[in-house]
Amino acid sequence: MKLVILYGAPAVGKLSVAKAVAKIADIKIFDNHKIIDVIEPLVGRDNPRFQELIYRTHTDILKTAAAASTGNIITTFAYAANVPDDVRFMSELYEICESVGAQVYAVQLIAKEADLMLRVDEQSRKQYGKITNKKVMNDILKQYDFVTKFTPTAITLNTSKLTVAESAQYIIDKIY
Repeated sequence: MKLVILYGAPAVGKLSVAKAVAKIADIKIFDNHKIIDVIEPLVGRDNPRFQELIYRTHTDILKTAAAASTGNIITTFAYAANVPDDVRFMSELYEICESVGAQVYAVQLIAKEADLMLRVDEQSRKQYGKITNKKVMNDILKQYDFVTKFTPTAITLNTSKLTVAESAQYIIDKIY
């Protein structure tokens, strides 16, 4: 089994690239927003345990999939290097997958801030319940470190310079 973790700032293109990879390769998409969409209406984002519940659910699902060898998986995550829980979460994903012999590939997507701000207005973001407010996006980009890599071995792709298809092909070429 291979696990590809696509991470980066909101609006960097994680889900778009994951879908493009899945169209070409034998890989299932596990979109982090699906977990949020289920948990948020029940618990609410202001609940102090909300984020912990998201991490735990994501980890439990991937742990079960890895142990069952259900096939290759590409997952998305808005990793911020200055959030200790994000660092712990990413470390756990690596440990879980490596403990069952799975290969883990971290792929950091980056883009120019101006491009991220333009993408916030895209219709596809609205249909998935993602951040669509430029002020909120600006605040998030100032507060969180989406630039520092989780691991020095992570592949970094600049989605301001590469198309979605080019990014997907690069990932496939590296992991297959």
